[in-house]
Formats: sequence, C-alpha cells, structure tokens
Amino acid sequence: MISALAYFYAKLQSLAFEEEFFDPLQSEDKTKPLSIGMHKVAGPLMAQFKAAVQDDVRAHYTEKPAKAAAKKRAAPAEEVDDAFIEGYWKSGALGKLTVAQLKAFMTKHSIPAEGRKADHIAAVEVSALRGFQTWDPLTGPGTR
Repeated sequence: MISALAYFYAKLQSLAFEEEFFDPLQSEDKTKPLSIGMHKVAGPLMAQFKAAVQDDVRAHYTEKPAKAAAKKRAAPAEEVDDAFIEGYWKSGALGKLTVAQLKAFMTKHSIPAEGRKADHIAAVEVSALRGFQTWDPLTGPGTR
C-alpha cells in the first residue's frame, strides 16, 4: 500500500507537468491468480473430490478423545529399621536412600518430615548423631 503522502505528491507532480496520472490504487494486480480459468479447468474435478469425500465413511469418523493420565498414587510407606539407616549413615550414603525411606524413618522417630530430600538427609544425620533417639517437638530428643 502506498503511503498517503507519496500518493499526494505523485498526483501533484502529474498535475504540475500535465501528465497522465497513474493511480496505483486502481491498477490491476498481476500477481492475483485467475480464478475463473482455474474453476473452468478444475471445477469438475473439485466437485468429484467433494462428492467422494462426502460418500466415504472414514471422512465422518472422529476419534474419541484420549483419557487424561491417571494421577500417581503415593507410594506405600516402606518399613525401615534403624540398622538399615545406620548402615547407610556410617558409609556416608544417605543420599542413595529414597525420599519414601527417609520419610518412613523420620515418621517412625517422630521427626518432622517436611522440605526437600536434602532437608530429610540432614534431619536423619542429626538423629544419627544423637544415637537414633526419638524426637518430641515439645520436649526435644527422647530415648531410643
């Protein structure tokens, strides 16, 4: 699209030099396809194709929407004994335990099981340093 100012100056120049004004807005677009000629040639073929698609059973088949993915259930709590955890603690491999195993141990010893895995490992290490005592949030560490 030609800008309004350029259009104005082009028209002004044609008036000043008494030339014929070529209006770009009124000219024929040479890049536009000749749709009349295309319909003459391909019209019957397009009508046949449309009829074939409407008659085909597969054209009217719609797939059922996929079911939503099932939500994951929480893993059942694992039973872990103190010797199991103590073995990992002595070898310095508490990081190899799963979060479920750490939480099961923490729940067994009344240690608050909140936060990330690193927080759980730190809490288990503190418990190990205290001799795997149970933890009472009100009174502090108890006995084994």
